[in-house]
Amino acid sequence: MSPVSAEQLNDIRNRVESFARDQMAEMEMPGVQIALTDRDGLIGSFNLGYANLDAQKPVTDETLFEFGSIGKSFTAICLLQLAAEGKVEIDSPMAGQLPWFEVRSQYESITVGHLLSHTSGLVSGTDFTPEQRYEVWSLRNTDTMWAPGTKFHYSNVGYKALGLLIERVTGKPYGEVVRERIFEPLGMTGAVGAITHDMRHRLAVGYQETFDDRPRLLGHGVVPATWLETDSGDGCLCASASDLAIYLRMLINRGAYPGGRILTEEQFATLSTPRIVTSEEDDEAYGYGVSVSATRPPGPIGHSGGMVGYISDMRGDADTGYGALAFTNTMSGVWRITKYALELLNAASSGAEEPEPPVREESGFEGLAGRYVNASSAIQIDENAGEFTLVRDGCRFPLRKTVWMDGNLVDDHPGENLFPWHALRNDDETIECIVHGPDVWVPEGADLPKPTDPELARLAGHYRANNPWQSNFRIVARGDSLYRVWAGGDEQKLTRVGDAWTGESDEDGPEQFWIEVFVDGLVGRVRDQLGSSWERSAAP
Repeated sequence: MSPVSAEQLNDIRNRVESFARDQMAEMEMPGVQIALTDRDGLIGSFNLGYANLDAQKPVTDETLFEFGSIGKSFTAICLLQLAAEGKVEIDSPMAGQLPWFEVRSQYESITVGHLLSHTSGLVSGTDFTPEQRYEVWSLRNTDTMWAPGTKFHYSNVGYKALGLLIERVTGKPYGEVVRERIFEPLGMTGAVGAITHDMRHRLAVGYQETFDDRPRLLGHGVVPATWLETDSGDGCLCASASDLAIYLRMLINRGAYPGGRILTEEQFATLSTPRIVTSEEDDEAYGYGVSVSATRPPGPIGHSGGMVGYISDMRGDADTGYGALAFTNTMSGVWRITKYALELLNAASSGAEEPEPPVREESGFEGLAGRYVNASSAIQIDENAGEFTLVRDGCRFPLRKTVWMDGNLVDDHPGENLFPWHALRNDDETIECIVHGPDVWVPEGADLPKPTDPELARLAGHYRANNPWQSNFRIVARGDSLYRVWAGGDEQKLTRVGDAWTGESDEDGPEQFWIEVFVDGLVGRVRDQLGSSWERSAAP
């Protein structure tokens, strides 16, 4: 690797900024903050758009963003430091170190290391209460479904437990421990260790899509997101991009910084060792609070983060010594920006061919055009140059692709835009049927859809909670199956596990819920193991 020249850096900065502006337009991002770094210092920063749309207040160097789960690596580092001081045992049971921690399990005890690597078998957590201790305490009502260390299942509530362990052994609030052990040594002078009203004026205003109950379409706009206070170890930290770049430099320098070390070489190796492969196809694994390469650690290292109204991504390469991070104040991914920036830097330093900007891949639209029928009606889907039209009852309706380009098409008319139109496919990727909420059409000539089971149909409905993380979903019945449909249009086929239900992809996992029937046979609510509940909504 050779140093990137000033001319190359200038070209890279221009390309990254131009690409970021394109992403902002495509994904309706109010503001974006970006930092590029090498081993020695900041080599580029950008403040784009607005921190506050109503006030037309621009993003500046001083604007803070919530960066969510990137904070999990801060939790891991503090625990590795405390382990070196003899105050925590990474490979010992969590319950022996946080005595009230309890979960039902037929397997060996969950260790601190299992929680750090998301291999504990715990549920994800739903932030059903603003009091983290109660959510962690409620784990005693949940079951683990596999032996710790054998499978990856992301658990925010597990990291909340780790944050509480830090508080127990230090006698200090989590944010204060992070400040003393990481912020202050690194000189992250503007970073904040807890999200509270007192620091709210320094934050970019977080935004979310205008409609939280339907697939997202470009042009629907954004509205201010629900405000939350939090001080938990799964993600409660805030910083500017240039401040967090100081932290990223420490990671790509393998724990070192100009004033010494945050982690020893041995501790950094422990942090970045792949504990579980998360994607063989993408060569991704998880260490302790960081995503790493499955085959060449600790080269690529980083994490993404999401909060209500904010998305972040941080990625570096300990081999090449370059890194990039990006924040936005809405629920739109910024990973393409950081990926492109790091690829440009790595290519320039190695003399490789310059990469093309990442393109949002359109998937799930193949072969949709055709005629489809059910017992009472027929529809036609026409395609022209990648644009789709629905023909129904002699009328033509344009179908728009959702922001995420994931095979979902929306007829943006009242009553029709709550569900997407999309295909369910056979194993060979041929279309089994077209669905729109509870309605099903099959390709003309195929066997007609099964009638819907009336016992399942009475469980269908729109369910809401006063929880901005998972505000609502719909349950629909089709034939002899139930589906849970999230606001964005993604859906899970549901399967029974005893008297509970679980998503088909989680049927061996810990995520289970109950659909409870109340007065006159009507469904009243859906509740999960931890205590979250979603009540039946009057809205369709």
